[in-house]
Amino acid sequence: GKQRLTNILLFVNNKLSWKKHEADPAFFSLFQNKNSLYFKDLPREYQTAILNTEISFACYRDMDEKAITKLFRKLNAGVPLSSFARGLAGNITIKTGFLNELMDHPVIGKIFSTSMIEKDDAELTLLRILLMLDAIVPNESIGALDLRPTAIFSYIPDVVTASNEEIGLWTKKMERGRAIVKKYLDILDTYDDSLRTSKSSTLLFTILYAYTYNLNDTQLFKLYNMINATSASTVVGAGADFSASKIQIWIRYINKHFLPEILR
Repeated sequence: GKQRLTNILLFVNNKLSWKKHEADPAFFSLFQNKNSLYFKDLPREYQTAILNTEISFACYRDMDEKAITKLFRKLNAGVPLSSFARGLAGNITIKTGFLNELMDHPVIGKIFSTSMIEKDDAELTLLRILLMLDAIVPNESIGALDLRPTAIFSYIPDVVTASNEEIGLWTKKMERGRAIVKKYLDILDTYDDSLRTSKSSTLLFTILYAYTYNLNDTQLFKLYNMINATSASTVVGAGADFSASKIQIWIRYINKHFLPEILR
């Protein structure tokens, strides 16, 4: 946050002191007879360690007032960010490059509740869809990825270690996936019936099957309703998540109970 960075700068510029009562007892010996220390009073090795410490931060650019307000409220809500939100902060290009455009689509507000949007569940669902679109081939069996929040970033190239070619290829795939998702969001936005759902599985599997089997609009809406009316706990049991094994269970369930009726 701004205050934290400001205090660091003030301290290393000897404009703010370190109070003894604020220090961990392990550092009391540094103070000797003093009750406070400035940066210049610290031993050289401490100064060096502090100056060599890297501070990670995410820089958001080209945000409109609505997005800024939403982000500010989220960061100041006093609630720890989810593991997905923390991972997204370290991969900010994904958010600005692929997710923001999809999150601004009017159908998102119809499908997801305000709380799901504020808790990043909507963004997480969209990123899951993009990653699975990258992993499937039309008219072939849908594969499985471990799409739990803690595992999801293992499928995203590390910008530090990946080559420019690898990152470029992945970016093209994500751009292709974004266009596919937008196409189906546009179709869903024409649907007159209620799209409201609190289950991420509905949008995820509807788009994956619509793309894989080239479903027409009527088939897409029918599949959406069938998945939306199905409790995730009845398919994969309690504690439903998006691990690879549970995605396979969902796929087998849809293939057996829904797909034959959709395609006939």
